[in-house]
Amino acid sequence: MKGNISADSSFYICNAFNLKRCDLLINYLDLYQFYAGPIIFDNEITDIFIQHPEIRKKITRVESPYSTAYTDLFKILSPRKKEHIEEDGEYEAIGLAIELTLTKSLHSLIIDDNGPKNFAKIQIANLFPDLHGKIRGTVGFIRYCYVNDSVITKEQCIAHLTAIYERFLAYQIHGEIRRPCSMDAKFVKNTLLPLIKELEQTDE
Repeated sequence: MKGNISADSSFYICNAFNLKRCDLLINYLDLYQFYAGPIIFDNEITDIFIQHPEIRKKITRVESPYSTAYTDLFKILSPRKKEHIEEDGEYEAIGLAIELTLTKSLHSLIIDDNGPKNFAKIQIANLFPDLHGKIRGTVGFIRYCYVNDSVITKEQCIAHLTAIYERFLAYQIHGEIRRPCSMDAKFVKNTLLPLIKELEQTDE
C-alpha cells in the first residue's frame, strides 16, 4: 500500500524546474500517493502540468481540506498575515496533512519554508500529535525514502542530493538570488553536504 503524501509546491518545483529532472519527480509520484488541494494543484504547479501533462495524472486533487476551521485555527496560532494563511500553498498542505493524519494515513508532509514548517512542527503537531516525525523538507524526504523506506537505492539518494547541491552551486556562480530547491548557503553547509558525506561513508 502506498504511503500518502501532502507536499508543498516547492517539492514539485525543485525537481521539475530547478533540477529539470521530471524523471526523479515521477519516480516518487509512482512510489507514493501524492495529494494536493486547489491552491497548489490549480495555481502553484500548473506550469509543470503544461510542460509535463503526465504529472497531472499522478497527483490526486482534493477539494480544499483547508476548510474555514483550519483557516481560523492557523490565523490564531500563526504570526503571519492572514493573506499568507489564506493564499499560500504551505498552509493548504498543512491542512491536508491534518486530514490525512485524522484518518491515520499520512506518510509525510513535505514542506521546505522554515516559517510554515516550524509552525507545523510546533503549534500544529502539538494539537495533532500523529504529525510528529512526519514533517520533512525535500532533502529529509529523499533521505527517508532510502534510509527508512528502502524504496530508492543509496546511489539514487546520493545522486539526487548531489544534483541539488550542484544546482545550488550553479545558481551561486551566476549570482542568482533565487534559492534552488529552497536551499540557502547555511542549509547546504550544515545539512546537505554532511548528509551526502554520511551516506557516501555508510555501508549498505
